[in-house]
Amino acid sequence: MERDIDEIASSIIEFRKELVPQVKQIFNLIVSIHKAIYVQPPLKHVFSFSTNLETDSILRMDIMESTGKQGKGINKSRSLIYDLAILFYSIQNNIKSPRFIIHDGIFDGFDKAKALKTFNFLDKKIAEGFKFRYIVTLNDEGVFKNSGKSADKLHERILNDARVRLTPSKPLFKKEF
Repeated sequence: MERDIDEIASSIIEFRKELVPQVKQIFNLIVSIHKAIYVQPPLKHVFSFSTNLETDSILRMDIMESTGKQGKGINKSRSLIYDLAILFYSIQNNIKSPRFIIHDGIFDGFDKAKALKTFNFLDKKIAEGFKFRYIVTLNDEGVFKNSGKSADKLHERILNDARVRLTPSKPLFKKEF
């Protein structure tokens, strides 16, 4: 029985070693998306990856680890960046998974410049040939309006491209939730 346990432990270690390239690819995607939106590289306490084979887990990935209390903006940023990284990783590697993300209210209270950079990044990915849908609710009144010429253009484009525009007088399914 001990021999069987040793064989299983050995195969787990080999499997973990095989995962290192995928972990690095996801990490590089996270860093590139972060740079596209925030310019500077992410702080260590924002994202942390480890492929340490000495730990009990296959992969240590601390998305929410923090040395201090984080605001809603940082937490929303983490979710946004992580979700986009997984989406683009699955597209790049032709993994059978959904080709869309739904973010409800992720840009509420978000810095308008960062939101604009996010949409510009998504436009760049579309120009590179990535096929995906980004479904988002923009609950803040005029989230990009009056933030500069490019933001005004983006605001107009979002309004033109929107499949559904809901308002208090025009709720989803004609019902208030």
